[in-house]
Amino acid sequence: MILENLTPGIDRVRVKFDRLPELPDDDGIRSDWSRYLCILTAGLLETGLNRILGEYVASHSEDDRIINRLNRKRDRILAPNKNRIIDALGDFDEEWRREMSEFLAEEYGAIVDSVMNNRNRIAHGGDVGLTPDTMKRQFDGVIRVIERIDSLVLGDS
Repeated sequence: MILENLTPGIDRVRVKFDRLPELPDDDGIRSDWSRYLCILTAGLLETGLNRILGEYVASHSEDDRIINRLNRKRDRILAPNKNRIIDALGDFDEEWRREMSEFLAEEYGAIVDSVMNNRNRIAHGGDVGLTPDTMKRQFDGVIRVIERIDSLVLGDS
C-alpha cells in the first residue's frame, strides 16, 4: 500500500492520463502533453521517495536533531535515478540496497532512468521522443517503483 499522503498526487497525474482521448489528433499537441506527463511522473517519483523516507525517519527517531539531520540529507535526493534510489535506501539499510538493486536491475531501473533523463532534457530545452503510450507505461512503472520503496521501507506500518 502506498503511503497515504502520496495517493492524491498519484490521482492528480492519473486524471491527466485520462484526458488523453480528449486531445486533438495532432502529433505536436500529443508530444507536448507527453512531455508534461513526463515532468509530472518524475516529480511524483522524487516526492514519493522523499516522503517515504521522511515518514520512516519520523517514525523511528525520538530525537529531533537526528530527524532534522536525516531530513536535510534526504531533501537533497533530487532527480532520483536508479543509482540514487539504491544509494538512498542503502544509506539506511544494506538489505534495502540489495533488494532495491535487484528490483531495479532491469525493466524498472530502465524506466526510472528514462523518466529522469527525459525530464532533464525537457527542462533544458532538449528534444525527447515521447508518446502518450510510452508515458503511460513509464508512469505505471514509476508507480510500481514507489510501491516497492513504500513496501520495503514502511512495510505495513
